Amino acid sequence: MNIRNITCVNKDVMLWQIEPYASKGLPINALFDKGRCGIGGTTLEIEQNRHSIIVVPTTPSILGKCKDYPSILPVMGDEKMSYEMKVKRIIDKLKSGESNIKIMTTPDSFECIIEAASRIDRLEWLFDEFFLLLDECHSFITEAFRKKITIPFRYLWYFKSKCLISATPIKFSDPKFATLEQHEIKINEELGTIELIETSDINGVVQFVLSNPDKFPDNVHIFYNSVAQLSKRVLNVFKELGSIECNIYCSKSDDNFKKLGDISGMFKEEPVTGEYKKFNIYTSKYFEAFDLKDPNATIILITDVNAKHTKVGITNKGFQAIGRLRSKPNRIIHFTNHSDLGYKRDLKYFKRKHTIYARDVINGYQNHVLRCNKTKLKPYSKFKEMVENYAEVSKDGLTVNYEIIKVDQFANHEACNEEYNNMDYIQKAWESCNYMVKRRRIRPFVTEIASRMLVADQIREALEKIHYLEVNKDNMLFDSDYLDGMSEVKILNKHFELAYKAYHNLGLTKIYEIGLDSKKLKAALYEKFDEVAKLNIKMQLASMITESRHYTNAELKTILQELYNNSDYRTVNGKVKTATALQIEDYISNWTKDKRGYHIECKF
Repeated sequence: MNIRNITCVNKDVMLWQIEPYASKGLPINALFDKGRCGIGGTTLEIEQNRHSIIVVPTTPSILGKCKDYPSILPVMGDEKMSYEMKVKRIIDKLKSGESNIKIMTTPDSFECIIEAASRIDRLEWLFDEFFLLLDECHSFITEAFRKKITIPFRYLWYFKSKCLISATPIKFSDPKFATLEQHEIKINEELGTIELIETSDINGVVQFVLSNPDKFPDNVHIFYNSVAQLSKRVLNVFKELGSIECNIYCSKSDDNFKKLGDISGMFKEEPVTGEYKKFNIYTSKYFEAFDLKDPNATIILITDVNAKHTKVGITNKGFQAIGRLRSKPNRIIHFTNHSDLGYKRDLKYFKRKHTIYARDVINGYQNHVLRCNKTKLKPYSKFKEMVENYAEVSKDGLTVNYEIIKVDQFANHEACNEEYNNMDYIQKAWESCNYMVKRRRIRPFVTEIASRMLVADQIREALEKIHYLEVNKDNMLFDSDYLDGMSEVKILNKHFELAYKAYHNLGLTKIYEIGLDSKKLKAALYEKFDEVAKLNIKMQLASMITESRHYTNAELKTILQELYNNSDYRTVNGKVKTATALQIEDYISNWTKDKRGYHIECKF
């Protein structure tokens, strides 16, 4: 096995700028870790002077490349084109005599190409002369829900020239992959910064983001694999604000249109540069294989451990999603919760687990079919469905071909789930993708206080929210969050306002020494206020009183009252304090008193 390592200091370097790929193209019979998304692997192969079949996971990439390179033949799901029509188009392309035929296909439509070549007796020519590129090859492992996605692997080893490429490489279990060369683009500098934000209220966060467009300077692109949840949040914001600028990119299906309901007009089938709106929401179909060109955009990934379809693997699907942007982002944010577990099992554990499952299920099914045939019974259909998780089963159910890649699919899925066991594992997953991670906080949303809630409980809840804001003010999601949160707490009701004043004047330690009694807290606050007010007045008196001079009672009363008014010095009942000449004794230390007033010897 030949291992080749290439180090690139510049994270913006493109594949066609690196030798030997610049002059020779993608390596033949190789596994290629390209280091980052958007490095130009697909483009490099399209421009290479050889016949190519390029397999990509989704249609947006095909549509985009076909616009740039009209000579490419697209082969993909198309409701307007039958299977026979697709095969006919491929046959015409194969017989065209072009010097470098380029075909791009989704995995699901790959067998159309095999069928076309077979019909014109050119299958061996196809295997010998066409370079097969499995682009974003991790998707064959990460998208087990697509039953036809592994079809290209049934023909992979027949091609004399092949390459599997991805920025999120997968370790395939099939020992045949050990015969391929290993190529890697190693990028030493960090690709950017991920703002990792833990939240217990995923739906609240979605609605908060959509409700605050002014907090983002330019467009926002949200990757969230839940049509049902995102449609509810978008509709709520639409009703709340009266309008919302939003595109929703998801699969074109009756089920999705039903979920979108009143906002189905926001549906878009294909991301198009220049047609983006303030908010652009993508389900998993668009997490990879398309170029997002939108300067200064904010990229947001949302995952929820309680909704398994949104819990995409950070080191593959998550990394691919945030890698769609082809310019410098304004921010990259990952909102998530976690399972709060203190352990993480590795990929080897899950591969061993599913290898055992596959062997036992297949052996059990084959014995079951033999027994059913002997007794002339129809095999149990549910048993067949179970076997199809790990094997290709013929229509009659008699032939079972084990597919080791399906073991990889299950093992990878469960290993990726382990990334969400706690926030530290999530952070390490992003760091392994060459991103710096900054943990941030969301300010607590102030909720209405129940009318029967005890005053002490109200004060405690307010203190918890205030302390959270204070401790995390440098790590809030938005610069304005600290002030906004404090304002909301302060104005909610008189008990929250009391807690606000107590926190910022007495501190938590002193508050809990006193106890959460409103009367005692008010008394302590007044004592603190009185102390500060007197000190301030004493300092001002220094410039108003002359030493070694006699002041009448009326003069001292006037001076003190002016200072009380200017300093807003109030009594415990909230009224401006009324001055008397006698109170001068609280501020001046050296004096002589007579019937008419005071002789001031020294101010202090």
